Amino acid sequence: MATVSDETSLEVRIGLDGKSLIEEAAELSGQTVDSFIASSVMEAARRTIDANQRIRLSNRDRDRFLELLENPPEPNDRLKQAAQWHKEHVVR
Repeated sequence: MATVSDETSLEVRIGLDGKSLIEEAAELSGQTVDSFIASSVMEAARRTIDANQRIRLSNRDRDRFLELLENPPEPNDRLKQAAQWHKEHVVR
């Protein structure tokens, strides 16, 4: 009976120097080359995604943001018009 695996493979071309470097690093970390590459690439992917999903604010920007949340400005005429349009055309 065949089982379904949630694993797949990727093929990467790398120079001999890169291959030697990866083999040495894998050996030093006590991992196989495959597991070293997989764990390293997954960690790099997580860091990349995290860095691109997080909003970073300066202290000044953070303080301004929190101030606006606590004391929002009065809506201007365009915002009031947009809210009225939304109420008339979208909200049922």
